[in-house]
Amino acid sequence: MVVLGEIPENARSAWPRGLMSPSNQVISPEVLETIEAPPVFRVRLRYHLRLAVAVAAGLLPSLIGIRADSPPLQGDMVPHVRQTRATHDPLPREPFQSTAFLLRSALAQEEDNSDLAHKSLHQAWVLNHANPSLAVRLAYQALELEDVKGAQAVLEETAKRCPKDHTLKIHQAVISLRYQSNPRSALGYAELAYQLAPANPRSINILTETLAELGQINRIEQLLTSCSSIPSNDPDFWVTTSESFAKNLFTEGELPHPQTLARFNAILRRSIESGLSNATYTERNADICVRSGQLPEAVLLYRRSLNLTDERPTQRRAITHHKLARTLLSLDKDADALTSASQAVALDETNPSHLELRADIHLEQKNWHLALSDLSRGASLEPESLELQIRTANLEIKLREFESASNRCRSLCESFPSAPTPKILLAIALASLGKHHDAITQLSAAENLLTESEQASIGPEILFPLGVAAEKAGLAEKAASLLKKCISQDEELSPDAANHLAFMWIETNSNLEEAGTLIRKALQANPDSPYYRDTFGWWLFKMGEPKAALDELVRALKRMPTPEQPDVHSHLAEVYWSLNDPVNTARHLKAFAEMRPDTPGLEERIETLRIANPEIR
Repeated sequence: MVVLGEIPENARSAWPRGLMSPSNQVISPEVLETIEAPPVFRVRLRYHLRLAVAVAAGLLPSLIGIRADSPPLQGDMVPHVRQTRATHDPLPREPFQSTAFLLRSALAQEEDNSDLAHKSLHQAWVLNHANPSLAVRLAYQALELEDVKGAQAVLEETAKRCPKDHTLKIHQAVISLRYQSNPRSALGYAELAYQLAPANPRSINILTETLAELGQINRIEQLLTSCSSIPSNDPDFWVTTSESFAKNLFTEGELPHPQTLARFNAILRRSIESGLSNATYTERNADICVRSGQLPEAVLLYRRSLNLTDERPTQRRAITHHKLARTLLSLDKDADALTSASQAVALDETNPSHLELRADIHLEQKNWHLALSDLSRGASLEPESLELQIRTANLEIKLREFESASNRCRSLCESFPSAPTPKILLAIALASLGKHHDAITQLSAAENLLTESEQASIGPEILFPLGVAAEKAGLAEKAASLLKKCISQDEELSPDAANHLAFMWIETNSNLEEAGTLIRKALQANPDSPYYRDTFGWWLFKMGEPKAALDELVRALKRMPTPEQPDVHSHLAEVYWSLNDPVNTARHLKAFAEMRPDTPGLEERIETLRIANPEIR
């Protein structure tokens, strides 16, 4: 065995024990990956690695000056050592050399020399083809280098020497399925793995995953029946197996077939019973219940997990509360969900996902300002989350906090210059603040980042306010384009968009026929709207029907909210003037003047009417 020398007692737990086995076979790569030591022992750890490399290769004289980038360590580098071994040492050299290359690979990784690490690992495997764990490690290094065929070839070569090793079959199946997209080939490997180790959860997992990929659900259900009779009391086996079946049989949010669920629950019961006293296993079983659509059972298990005494950190318990809250929300138990979400926030105030979940619950309860408070806190914790920032800005716009929304969106535009959504939201906020030209500038910048299909998918809730902004900015063609898109997309918003576009055309005496069609469509959707009646009356006047227009405008004035009445008074004054009724013309002009006293030339016009018509007071 290799003598490692003195290692501080508190560092030994981090050092792999049994560096060389009694038969001098190479140690497991999985063990090598656990080589970690406190920083204070890092230098000594590298020293012992070098010592192990030298001794394992029979090269103790080369200890001085050995480095990770030194030439490959081979026995013929020191002929007298080779001669001594030939005479006195009956053990084969290959395991020693393989170990040397393996340790050298670890040392190269320690020094961030990935190329040398891979070459050394490959040489270790060449010297020891019959080591499954070494083959698996080399195969996954090959995958990192995008050499899928090479990875499979390594496993195939070692499998010839170790035909009964199920781990090789598992990884061959994984590579065939996930890297080569060849489920038929993967199925052959997965079936062999299951035959060699029917009670191994990893062999069960890859077999169910492959069968699911091939759509062979009946075979998965047969496998369920077989696995339910496995004589094991290991909770990890049952939980892992249940997770595998749940992942491949069920889609979260969809109701499973009753017969499939009944077969699955035979496994799940074993899983729940075996892990009932362990908080982590109980939580994992709750997750499985969520996946299989058994939400009430999931709630009970989440609560049991929280009630069990365990040493999990508070952040981990917060996640359990989060899952419980989300499950309760799915069951429409908003009050209980809010309690659990609040507990998650209290346990871990630095996790924005807990705040976002609580905001979702507030939104369900229409507590808009509480939701905005949580979203704002979450957004401040995670400023790089574009999705969370956009959600917050959207709600700010909904609550008419346009200044805050515009500031947030300006910051997002700087941080994410290629993202169109912040620019669109900024355009809406600016339009609502009366900055119509700036709004259209931002909209144009967003459109430049969108493909034609993406532009076509912009929703009416965006098109309508920006269409209004374009009209107020004097961009009639742009406004008409946006409003027409809105009308074609959404029945709920289209009456408002149709009314606005019709009024815009009527004001400019353009497209009057089409304007009439639009306003009639709006009135069909909402005949009691005073806004639509005002537009319709104004259209009738423009079409030369002042008496019909008068009836519509009088109806509109009776229903119109006071702040919105000036335009109707102005229209009525025009209609009465065309009907040679100066008294009513003056009356409506006075009403208009009281509401908008700063209108230029209004007082002069009223005074002219008084002079020409003494009956006007």
